[in-house]
Amino acid sequence: MQNAVAGACAETGSRDLVVSGDGSWQKRGFSSHNGVAAVISSSDVPKVLDIERLSKRCTVCDGAKNMIINFKYYYRQAIVRNKTNLDDMVKAVWAIYKHKSSTNSDPYHEWCSSAYCGFWKALEKNENLSRVLNGSTQNPNESYHSVLWSMAPKSRSSSGTIIDFCVALSVIVYNDGYQSLLPLFESLLGSSGTFTSSIFQRLDQQRTSTEARTKSKSARNSMDSLLSNINKTHDEADDSYMPGAY
Repeated sequence: MQNAVAGACAETGSRDLVVSGDGSWQKRGFSSHNGVAAVISSSDVPKVLDIERLSKRCTVCDGAKNMIINFKYYYRQAIVRNKTNLDDMVKAVWAIYKHKSSTNSDPYHEWCSSAYCGFWKALEKNENLSRVLNGSTQNPNESYHSVLWSMAPKSRSSSGTIIDFCVALSVIVYNDGYQSLLPLFESLLGSSGTFTSSIFQRLDQQRTSTEARTKSKSARNSMDSLLSNINKTHDEADDSYMPGAY
């Protein structure tokens, strides 16, 4: 999307861009939990400049509620198991907080027990230790929505994470075509096959052909409408023949 913004600014010669914005629900009706809003440039070749996925559900909030319930249980266990030793009780209570707030880059497991701490359990496994040996209009928006929901069909229920993946992939495809996914495949899988490249090239050709036919049909309809209006105006202005006038 950064390249799309830079291209739009270069085309208009200004950072004040004319854009179109539109939103779409993941499911039909008003029962959907996920929605996507996109801002697209109003240029000759519209591209997605920014996008936001919103959800009525919050997995982080749900996880936090469950964590509070677990904290109550762990706190009670720390008191019951160390009711005769104040120092051990304090360490056990602090171990709960430090264990839950730990990250891979900043671990706090010095007071944890290997009986329940996955960090110490993982360090004790031989296979893990062996790994470290030796070191403008809404049309562009609707067009983008069709690409997005072809990856996450509205007839199927999808989580917010799946929608995020589909949003990212659809932006890449909409802005730069299917072949722009090849570097992504190479970074994830090490390489991309010949058949994959061939299929992506064919999909891009089909997409280009479809867009050309759509624009051609729209141009023909506009021309037919223009000619019809001209003929109508000419007929109304031409009084060379009027029935019963002579």
